[in-house]
Amino acid sequence: MTRIIVLICSILFSVNAISDEVRVAVFKDHYEIISKSTENNNCPSPLDVELNENQMLAEYFILCNALQLAGNEFDLTPVPLPVIDRVIKAIVNQDVELSGFGVWLDDAEQANLEISSPLLDKKQFTKGFYTRKKLVAQLSEVFQPSELIAVANQNWKRDWRMLKCIGANVLHVNQYQQMFHLVNMERADILPLTFGSQNDLNRSVFGVTLYPVEGIKMTFEESSHYAVFGKSELGQKLLDSINTGMAILKQKGVLQLVYQDLGIINSATANWQTINCR
Repeated sequence: MTRIIVLICSILFSVNAISDEVRVAVFKDHYEIISKSTENNNCPSPLDVELNENQMLAEYFILCNALQLAGNEFDLTPVPLPVIDRVIKAIVNQDVELSGFGVWLDDAEQANLEISSPLLDKKQFTKGFYTRKKLVAQLSEVFQPSELIAVANQNWKRDWRMLKCIGANVLHVNQYQQMFHLVNMERADILPLTFGSQNDLNRSVFGVTLYPVEGIKMTFEESSHYAVFGKSELGQKLLDSINTGMAILKQKGVLQLVYQDLGIINSATANWQTINCR
């Protein structure tokens, strides 16, 4: 009789220990690094890894850490998608359960998706106007967007809209790497980027170093959140777990430190002038 009870308990424990399988939307450009960094559901603290100013990787780590802190078992599988519209559509169609990065509030609300507590609050996300070294002094003295060529991707909807609104001549470029090289080769003048995390605020990737135009920045009005298909039992479980875990991370100051490390929350640019146009 004792052996039967033990067997039943073992079966029940095994059932309860089964993880929920969760498909997580990530951008295609970041899929490889996220997959390698989280093999076998590896989920280090974002404070313990070299993020290399990669916001997408950081927010995936924040997500998996939040879920772990909530005490529920989830088996996360990143799913690569090319652009934000495809991410939103995939969540709505239940091809994935949620985004692995922060989605702007307006995008999530328009699709009637549930959202987590904010990763970044309103006006907390800013970008600088980055250029090659020999233009920094000139543009920091006189910034005339109508005389400049800006590079961006049309799928960066808010960047694109802001650049157009301030009067810049905007060139659509698909690849992030190519944007850096176009500015460096003097075929474009400015590129909107999150600020570098070092004291000089520079951004050095793809063998190119770009420099911020001093004293000015773009400020984004919306908050960002994980977007979740909340009309399913799994979706609600995910949402509750994310919010529980994020509350712990925020209380410990982890989110603040991560975004400081990324250069997104940056005291050096706090008093710089916002030149947004609405």
